[in-house]
Amino acid sequence: MPTLLISFTAFVGLAHAADDFEVLPYATGKADGCVGDPVTPLCAIKTLEACQRWSEAGLCRAVGYTTVYLDGKVNRGFAGLAIAKLRIVERRVLTHAMIPAWTGHMGAWVHPDDRPPPWRPGDLALRVEWWDCEPDQLCVRKTWNHPTKEYGEGCPPDRCGRKDLDPSYVLRREGGRWRVLYEHFDSDDHGDLWDAFWNRK
Repeated sequence: MPTLLISFTAFVGLAHAADDFEVLPYATGKADGCVGDPVTPLCAIKTLEACQRWSEAGLCRAVGYTTVYLDGKVNRGFAGLAIAKLRIVERRVLTHAMIPAWTGHMGAWVHPDDRPPPWRPGDLALRVEWWDCEPDQLCVRKTWNHPTKEYGEGCPPDRCGRKDLDPSYVLRREGGRWRVLYEHFDSDDHGDLWDAFWNRK
């Protein structure tokens, strides 16, 4: 098992093994073979997240996301020690009836000359369970001026909390790769639309 896949015993009531989840380190690092190669929907989502976290324009372009804004290089301090754990919990292939009048886009930061195309039947909607995990702060503090350890060494990210919202995405397969048309990550932004979407029979 990869070293980043840690025990989920702290997740009370979570009945899934660690192997059910994909892992994305927040610290800039070597791509895992999935990031940057969106041959599956989950690889597309990981590529999108990495493009924003790592400020890598090439990763953004790999999933059809041309942005006028990136977060900047990842914080190499405490935040850079964190990881994300994510997995797809719901998926639906869009039909005409599922596509609302408002179909959104990737946000106000998308380049105005490169808006994603409208959704259409056959596009894929996904809901993703997402956990942010960080190491114990006391452990990290002990490495701050340690004579032999790197910062955070020996402090695996095992303090995990689930995001308040399970993000939703709309993706389209183009050839053998997946493009991200839309990301919903804020309950204040058309949250009712997505509640209704995932609750429909």
